[in-house]
Amino acid sequence: MSSQILCPSCGAISGPSVGICPFCKSSLNLHEGVQSGSSDLAVQAIQKSYLEGRISEAYALANQADSVEHQKDPEYLKLFAMILLELEGPEGKISGLLGKAHLVAPDNTDIMDYLELIEAKTTLTHAPGSDGENRLKALLRRSPQNVHALFLLGSHLFWTQGEQIQSMKLLEKAVQIRPKFLRAWGCLGSIYKKIGNLPLASRAFNTCLALETDPEMKKFFKEQAK
Repeated sequence: MSSQILCPSCGAISGPSVGICPFCKSSLNLHEGVQSGSSDLAVQAIQKSYLEGRISEAYALANQADSVEHQKDPEYLKLFAMILLELEGPEGKISGLLGKAHLVAPDNTDIMDYLELIEAKTTLTHAPGSDGENRLKALLRRSPQNVHALFLLGSHLFWTQGEQIQSMKLLEKAVQIRPKFLRAWGCLGSIYKKIGNLPLASRAFNTCLALETDPEMKKFFKEQAK
């Protein structure tokens, strides 16, 4: 995975050849070994695990790296928040990390987007057109590559409203940007199965099977992939 870079500004995955993120156009700082936007070895290790879809390992490394120094590093704080979002971690913890990141880097628009995302998440309801739903749509209009906004809106529309086509498009874009996003693949598999596209459902659940580490969930995805 050393040929991939996690953009420190927007979280998108890109290649190291041009030094500029193709999505948000920010500069990418390239380093030997693990390619990342940080020269901090601990953050590089977390980013590498995150990129490779080893989300539990990324979480453990982020906890291990927690220090006074890293609590002042907006890139570490945002990355930790992104990991917790994918693990469906406590919203208070995620908000706290993003709040600290915003204090350190108040002009970072990507951190502001994530603060808006977590606020939108708390106001999602089952009713169509909720405040949270509208906030996520507005966020995606200005930041269309935000993988977690894509996932959150797509999964919400499917699981709470039974919507399939728009949800599928949002989630397909999410896994295009982040190919090893376990929860997005799981939701996509359920959508494909619902609409009767069994080959794509099997592909999605097999991807989940390859990424999952919990034995019980691996059994579940194995059954779903049949």
